[in-house]
Amino acid sequence: MELSGPEERWTEKYRPKSLEEVVGNKKAVEELRRWAEGGAKQAVILYGPPGCGKTSAAHALASELGWEVIELNASDQRSAPVIRSVVGTASVSETFSKKRRLIILDEADNIHGREDYGGMRAVSEILKKMRQPIILIANDVYKLPKSLRDRCKLIRFYRIRTDTVVKVLRRICELEHLDISEELLREIAENSNGDLRSAINDLQAVAAVKEMTVGRRDVQVTIFDVLREIFHGEDILKALYALYDADESPEDAIMWIYENVPLEYEGDELLKGLYRLSRADVFLRRARRAGYQMWKYAAFLMSAGVLAAKSREGHGRKRRGGYGVPWRPKAAKFERVVEKISERCLVSRAYARRFLIPPLRVMFEDERMASEISAALGLDAEDIAALAGVSVEVAAKIAGGVGRKSVEKESKEARRATATAELETKTETKTETETETETETETETETEASGKGQRTLSDFFGI
Repeated sequence: MELSGPEERWTEKYRPKSLEEVVGNKKAVEELRRWAEGGAKQAVILYGPPGCGKTSAAHALASELGWEVIELNASDQRSAPVIRSVVGTASVSETFSKKRRLIILDEADNIHGREDYGGMRAVSEILKKMRQPIILIANDVYKLPKSLRDRCKLIRFYRIRTDTVVKVLRRICELEHLDISEELLREIAENSNGDLRSAINDLQAVAAVKEMTVGRRDVQVTIFDVLREIFHGEDILKALYALYDADESPEDAIMWIYENVPLEYEGDELLKGLYRLSRADVFLRRARRAGYQMWKYAAFLMSAGVLAAKSREGHGRKRRGGYGVPWRPKAAKFERVVEKISERCLVSRAYARRFLIPPLRVMFEDERMASEISAALGLDAEDIAALAGVSVEVAAKIAGGVGRKSVEKESKEARRATATAELETKTETKTETETETETETETETETEASGKGQRTLSDFFGI
């Protein structure tokens, strides 16, 4: 229900005035405080689902430290000229009072379209020369360009627990002198799915119409909710229903899961998870050919099947932070990497793209291994940057390590050639038959050596 009239919205009336009043996400709040106390030298991105306190925490920080606030949200035009004139000027200028100025760019992941043309590029330019603290707020951090994410500190907010939402609603009822049952407060809290802002709005709506019931709220399920249910949940039906409710195509969903299985599982769990994903992929192909009744089998295998691959003890599970984003081979530079790998490993491009590149990206987290693999596959700095998801500068260092190893290898080969020449001089008195025999032996040795030098991806997997 949309509230209108002069009545103040409770979400604003009871907005936290200090970081201590921000409920839930205590770890994120402490990270934000440390960022501010450390000088706020780089911009920060607060990201997480709607209504979990990101904007409230930003305003509470400014209120606690006495900073001035300039905010641009989705209702404002955020084209490049507007951002440069408002945010750009504010980020490099001093205030008359010499106080710091906090710039808040709300819903930064929704800067797009004709009205906001060039806005994200302008933001990236401003972050390079900022002198005032800047906070970007986003629901989906992966909608922001990677170059911008790399320049910022990322602080993640999570959905607020139901019990915490109930406590906040109960306190508001006491302040507003409302007599609402505990059962209804809990129903409102559970209906909000961790969105405190929605819960407060629902409570205000219930109080306004004097009707002690609340309708179900449509909940948007993201792919990250699906991944959490699969990798960190315990209920196979919840994982399956989350996949059904997610706004992702089956093809994209399986790639998200495939990307993260090696990052979440290891050992037997990893093998079981990958096997069930492979079976799910078979059913997806059948669904495209024979009809979408096959989709239910694929969905069950890629969600409940992967979840069931976990052991109860969790010995084969890795501990990690966020989730990996599927490698999307659309740009020409990625296709060049695919072509090189397919040629060196003697496989098709489709096979290289789907089955070789994802594990390679995990292996490239080790720079020493990345250098060796790059040498074997003939990858240059741009290829390494595209494959590993690192900057060209970092990729150049990896390529430089490869270059040094190549020089050392060439030096060894030169010394070996010199020693061979000396040996030939000493053995000039041998018979023609013996010489021919030695020549044949050397030829076979060189052939074997060249065969060993042409390493494929199988060598790195120990196959």
